[in-house]
Amino acid sequence: MDNTALAELEQAPADVQSAGGIEILSLTAIMKRIIRATMAIMTALTCGVARADSNDCRPITEAIGKLNSAAQFQQKGIITAIDTGKSYSHDYLVSGDKEYEREDNRPWTVGVRQPIQLVIDGKSTVSECSRDGVERLGDVSAIVYTYKRLTPGHLVRDVRLWVTESTGKPLQTEISIEADTSRKGKFTFSYDPNAALPMGGDQ
Repeated sequence: MDNTALAELEQAPADVQSAGGIEILSLTAIMKRIIRATMAIMTALTCGVARADSNDCRPITEAIGKLNSAAQFQQKGIITAIDTGKSYSHDYLVSGDKEYEREDNRPWTVGVRQPIQLVIDGKSTVSECSRDGVERLGDVSAIVYTYKRLTPGHLVRDVRLWVTESTGKPLQTEISIEADTSRKGKFTFSYDPNAALPMGGDQ
């Protein structure tokens, strides 16, 4: 129990009566002590939860920051419809200030690189974070996190993120694509500085 709560329990109110050297609390005094102690405990717990949420989300926002600052990275994804099981691939490459994107074997499109937003309309895009342990993906050790992601369209998606333990960079992520979770995506990241870029592409 919090020290403040203990102090509240130990404080004697003014309406304590004494009989034969024994203190007798009135019902009002008892209720006052209970209310003060409960409020102190709730305040301590609320502050503790707020601090934990902030600290738990920091490794995730830092990993996203490293992805945003990477000079070049490659992302390979599979999008699956939950009801039918049908899927398609989604490739996304970033190099410098350009991004390249395609679905399945369609032509590549090229555009201006867009960083992953960490704040939208003054709200953090990352919340309700938790660390779910450590797993190995191939020969790489990764810390697993789950969190809620706010999208530019103000949808909230469930995300599971694997962060490489040695570098702090995203290694893999699973995400619900729609608000009703009718589709899910699994994406893997690599950081090959010499990866070949698509030729041409629709501007």
